[in-house]
Amino acid sequence: MHTDGMSTTGQMDEVYPVLIVGAGPAGATLALHLGRLGIKTLLISKHHGTANTPRAHIFNQRAMEVLRDARLEERLSEVACDAAHMAHTPWSDKLNGTEYGRMWSWGNKPGKKHRYEMASPCRMSDLPQSYLEPILVGEAAKAGKQYPVLDTLGIIVDGKQLNTALNVHIQADLSRYMENRPGSLNWVLNTEAPEWSAAGNFRMVRPWNEWLVSMHPANIDGRSFEPTNEQIQGRLKQMVGDNDVEFEILSSF
Repeated sequence: MHTDGMSTTGQMDEVYPVLIVGAGPAGATLALHLGRLGIKTLLISKHHGTANTPRAHIFNQRAMEVLRDARLEERLSEVACDAAHMAHTPWSDKLNGTEYGRMWSWGNKPGKKHRYEMASPCRMSDLPQSYLEPILVGEAAKAGKQYPVLDTLGIIVDGKQLNTALNVHIQADLSRYMENRPGSLNWVLNTEAPEWSAAGNFRMVRPWNEWLVSMHPANIDGRSFEPTNEQIQGRLKQMVGDNDVEFEILSSF
């Protein structure tokens, strides 16, 4: 996608002062701001679409100010979860079991909350990447056009895949476990956990029926380990502490 400068033949014949590689939250936001300032920008993405999993999600006040400057604050507030849904970070042996402790999170601590409120016109938000990217890329695309980019040689410089976690995207009504401790990250640690998932957490995507469940570490003796679907389902029920809980696995990665 580029902002301005497409010839009548459909070929690029302009010089672009800015090249942005990657159309994730940072790249798409930068392209949007530059495009609105009239700066020609070429934005390249290796993906055909936007993020299909929640991925990054916490936006602090400064990040929200950048989105406010992009005139997206009101629209994004419709899909973001506000600070009230992020108030706590608890640690438990199971969601319905013993709570080891909890802490106030993301500027919600009484006695300090007013400092955050006075420091910025924006509030911290939980804004999953899968909800944010379509809006960002869509707005950036309004200032330009799209065309395919082909490469004949690609040099991969990515590091080794560490396999430090298995993420399971699910739908499940867990609202009864959040009534007294609404939180974006809910940690589970117990001695009954299998070796391939010694610890994990339930990360809120949508309150309180869509989650990204992380299981750490996803390996055995340093070797990558891919659990079966039955093992994943068993671990999910064990983390909740309820064998009758109903859930739908949307994806795992």
